[in-house]
Amino acid sequence: MLGTRPSDGVVGPPGRGRRRGAVVVASLLVAGTLLVDIGPASAATVTQAWQTRLGGRLTDASTLSVYDSGSGILRIRATKMRAGSTFTVAVHKGRCGWIVSALGPVLFTLPSVSSTSAGAITRNLAISSTRVKQVRATWNAGSGVALTLRRGSTRWCGDLAALGVRGRTVRLENLQYHVVSAAERWAGSGRAEPEAGGSYVTVYVRIKAIRATSYGDRRYTLRDATGTDWRQPIVMWGEREPALGSGNLQAGETVEGWVTSIAPTAQLGSLTLVYWMRSSGYILSNDRPTLLVPLGTLAAAPSPAPSPAPSPDGTPGIEPSPPTN
Repeated sequence: MLGTRPSDGVVGPPGRGRRRGAVVVASLLVAGTLLVDIGPASAATVTQAWQTRLGGRLTDASTLSVYDSGSGILRIRATKMRAGSTFTVAVHKGRCGWIVSALGPVLFTLPSVSSTSAGAITRNLAISSTRVKQVRATWNAGSGVALTLRRGSTRWCGDLAALGVRGRTVRLENLQYHVVSAAERWAGSGRAEPEAGGSYVTVYVRIKAIRATSYGDRRYTLRDATGTDWRQPIVMWGEREPALGSGNLQAGETVEGWVTSIAPTAQLGSLTLVYWMRSSGYILSNDRPTLLVPLGTLAAAPSPAPSPAPSPDGTPGIEPSPPTN
């Protein structure tokens, strides 16, 4: 069975239906070794990243790339905004809430951006190294970081999620280090077998606690190129072992294992693993993702399929996060 998570952030129990909302993606990109095309700085190395959705099309993407120089560029790409309008841009401490007062103070503002007569925004904004330090310090403290666009009394707000790379450890605020070391298409033997057009996808995850935290395999979804998130079936007896499972970790403890999901076979080349760290397992309308990791090309799991080996020091692939200064 294929289960979907609506793309507007509302998730209930898995089901067959698909509901899509219009969103604009605004990303603060600072995560691992990435090369992106942003003009003159295209040869620089990106060192850390975040991503958020604000409003517009499912496939719209805006990025704030922070480079090894310490400075960055916020690239805003948005559609379906109010035509011919000007929007103020700000980065906040805290998280978006149901009411305006729930958002924390402004860390800094950026030059305003304008939409075209078709309602599109295409703009690159420079981010100084001082402002990058503010974002990193706020994120590492666990306070949350949010991005807003505002026009008059109307505000579009999105919580930032870390954007990772396979094989690269990402710090998730002040709670966890997280690394996706492998992602494979699995022949599988689970009781909840894929329907026609679906395939098992298994992702090997390693987590180290910065302080007391919990984890669970039902906190993950697979997002396809259309922006639809596919959840694991409710029953997955026979998932790939060793399975990640769920539980609690104390500071310094680690856990690792496979997360088994089902996704459309046609989308296997364009999947992103989405981790909802604060979810209880049922992702609700006020939940926001904490980490997104594009999976790239999925190889078929070998038979028998070994699991990635821990690093020599016993800590499985966990590295320090980038410095905050």
